[in-house]
Amino acid sequence: MADRKGVRTFRKVSRLEVKGLVEVDIFVEFGKYVLIGEIKSSANRNVFSELMKKIEKLKMAKPELFMNKKLLPVIFTLSPTYDLIQMCKKSKVFLTSGSRSFTESKDSL
Repeated sequence: MADRKGVRTFRKVSRLEVKGLVEVDIFVEFGKYVLIGEIKSSANRNVFSELMKKIEKLKMAKPELFMNKKLLPVIFTLSPTYDLIQMCKKSKVFLTSGSRSFTESKDSL
Protein backbone atom coordinates (compact mmCIF):
# COMPACT_ATOMS: atom_id res chain seq x y z
CA MET A 1 0.00 0.00 0.00
CA ALA A 2 1.47 3.32 -1.04
CA ASP A 3 0.51 6.59 0.59
CA ARG A 4 0.83 9.64 -1.63
CA LYS A 5 -0.72 12.94 -0.57
CA GLY A 6 -3.06 11.12 1.81
CA VAL A 7 -4.38 8.75 -0.86
CA ARG A 8 -4.01 5.04 -0.20
CA THR A 9 -3.73 2.56 -3.02
CA PHE A 10 -4.08 -1.18 -2.63
CA ARG A 11 -1.78 -3.71 -4.16
CA LYS A 12 -4.41 -6.30 -4.97
CA VAL A 13 -8.19 -6.26 -4.94
CA SER A 14 -9.52 -9.67 -5.87
CA ARG A 15 -12.38 -12.11 -5.68
CA LEU A 16 -11.89 -14.90 -3.14
CA GLU A 17 -13.20 -18.44 -3.48
CA VAL A 18 -12.81 -21.45 -1.24
CA LYS A 19 -13.86 -24.21 -3.63
CA GLY A 20 -17.20 -25.76 -2.83
CA LEU A 21 -17.69 -23.62 0.28
CA VAL A 22 -17.79 -19.85 -0.24
CA GLU A 23 -17.07 -17.05 -2.71
CA VAL A 24 -16.90 -13.29 -2.12
CA ASP A 25 -16.78 -10.55 -4.75
CA ILE A 26 -14.18 -8.38 -3.01
CA PHE A 27 -11.20 -9.42 -0.92
CA VAL A 28 -8.40 -7.04 0.08
CA GLU A 29 -5.70 -7.37 2.72
CA PHE A 30 -3.88 -4.20 3.73
CA GLY A 31 -1.93 -3.48 6.87
CA LYS A 32 -3.90 -4.62 9.88
CA TYR A 33 -7.17 -4.82 7.93
CA VAL A 34 -9.02 -7.32 5.77
CA LEU A 35 -11.87 -6.01 3.61
CA ILE A 36 -14.52 -8.48 2.48
CA GLY A 37 -17.50 -7.46 0.40
CA GLU A 38 -20.24 -8.09 -2.08
CA ILE A 39 -21.23 -6.18 -5.22
CA LYS A 40 -24.91 -6.06 -6.24
CA SER A 41 -26.81 -3.76 -8.58
CA SER A 42 -29.65 -3.71 -6.04
CA ALA A 43 -29.48 -5.04 -2.50
CA ASN A 44 -31.77 -5.83 0.40
CA ARG A 45 -31.41 -7.37 3.85
CA ASN A 46 -30.77 -10.79 2.27
CA VAL A 47 -27.49 -9.50 0.83
CA PHE A 48 -26.45 -8.42 4.32
CA SER A 49 -27.31 -11.84 5.77
CA GLU A 50 -25.55 -13.60 2.90
CA LEU A 51 -22.38 -11.54 3.44
CA MET A 52 -22.34 -12.28 7.18
CA LYS A 53 -22.72 -16.04 6.49
CA LYS A 54 -19.91 -15.93 3.94
CA ILE A 55 -17.63 -14.16 6.41
CA GLU A 56 -18.33 -16.79 9.07
CA LYS A 57 -17.60 -19.59 6.59
CA LEU A 58 -14.32 -17.90 5.64
CA LYS A 59 -13.36 -17.52 9.29
CA MET A 60 -13.88 -21.27 9.77
CA ALA A 61 -12.15 -22.36 6.54
CA LYS A 62 -9.30 -19.80 6.47
CA PRO A 63 -8.74 -18.40 9.98
CA GLU A 64 -5.25 -17.25 9.01
CA LEU A 65 -6.80 -14.53 6.81
CA PHE A 66 -8.25 -12.89 9.92
CA MET A 67 -5.39 -13.41 12.35
CA ASN A 68 -4.43 -10.09 14.00
CA LYS A 69 -6.56 -8.19 11.46
CA LYS A 70 -9.63 -6.00 11.77
CA LEU A 71 -12.50 -7.03 9.51
CA LEU A 72 -14.06 -4.36 7.27
CA PRO A 73 -17.27 -5.75 5.72
CA VAL A 74 -18.60 -3.76 2.75
CA ILE A 75 -21.53 -3.89 0.34
CA PHE A 76 -21.37 -2.01 -2.97
CA THR A 77 -24.80 -1.39 -4.50
CA LEU A 78 -26.54 1.23 -6.61
CA SER A 79 -29.92 0.62 -5.03
CA PRO A 80 -30.09 -0.37 -1.35
CA THR A 81 -33.36 -0.86 0.50
CA TYR A 82 -34.12 1.19 3.60
CA ASP A 83 -33.91 -1.98 5.74
CA LEU A 84 -30.43 -2.72 4.40
CA ILE A 85 -29.22 0.80 5.16
CA GLN A 86 -30.48 0.50 8.74
CA MET A 87 -28.93 -2.97 9.23
CA CYS A 88 -25.57 -1.77 7.91
CA LYS A 89 -25.60 1.30 10.17
CA LYS A 90 -26.42 -0.83 13.22
CA SER A 91 -23.80 -3.48 12.39
CA LYS A 92 -21.12 -1.06 11.18
CA VAL A 93 -20.99 -2.51 7.69
CA PHE A 94 -19.85 0.02 5.09
CA LEU A 95 -22.58 0.45 2.46
CA THR A 96 -21.73 2.43 -0.67
CA SER A 97 -22.51 2.89 -4.34
CA GLY A 98 -18.89 3.80 -4.96
CA SER A 99 -19.72 7.47 -5.40
CA ARG A 100 -22.17 7.78 -2.50
CA SER A 101 -21.87 6.38 1.01
CA PHE A 102 -25.05 5.20 2.71
CA THR A 103 -23.21 4.53 5.98
CA GLU A 104 -20.15 6.18 7.48
CA SER A 105 -16.84 4.50 6.64
CA LYS A 106 -15.32 5.72 9.92
CA ASP A 107 -17.90 3.58 11.78
CA SER A 108 -16.56 0.51 9.99
CA LEU A 109 -12.99 1.28 11.04
